[in-house]
Amino acid sequence: MDINIPYSTYICLPEKEQRDYLFLMDFCKFNGNKLTEADYLYDNTLADRPWEKVKTLMSLYAGRKIDDIMEQIIEDIGLDRIMKTEAWRVIMTLRHTLHSIENLINIENNTLVSSQPSEYTGLMEQVDFSMFNQEYVQLNDLAGGDITKFDTIRKMPYKDCFVQLLYIFKNNEFQKLVSKSIMKS
Repeated sequence: MDINIPYSTYICLPEKEQRDYLFLMDFCKFNGNKLTEADYLYDNTLADRPWEKVKTLMSLYAGRKIDDIMEQIIEDIGLDRIMKTEAWRVIMTLRHTLHSIENLINIENNTLVSSQPSEYTGLMEQVDFSMFNQEYVQLNDLAGGDITKFDTIRKMPYKDCFVQLLYIFKNNEFQKLVSKSIMKS
């Protein structure tokens, strides 16, 4: 089986032959070889894409909707280009995107979660914020509560928004520590 078949050929293969192709691709082409950014179909990293696009991909990943992520890739790159590209390049782009999404989710979970116990824990249990997803809360924080800024923020690169969210989070953590210190005095 030739590894350099176009994606349009790959998707027409029976399921068993698709699995064989994936095995061949993983075993022969990429066994020990590191891919470069030029091997993927995207021109930039996931963090350079608009905040709204990254958050959509994160949401799809959390819902295990891998087919929908592939649809987003096809929409971004264009069906004509995808169908003419080597199948291994399309598959590796999907895998790279999934890995990048997982990394960004882990970074958010490890950096935007408080290690400080809150003095408001009892109050927070009485207020139901479940109707607001994390994306909305982050968007609201970035906009400073000004909903007229939401569309502008959605178009900004994810990495710029993340840095601002990290600053807001760290500043809030610092303010909590200062408040505790003052209350103890």
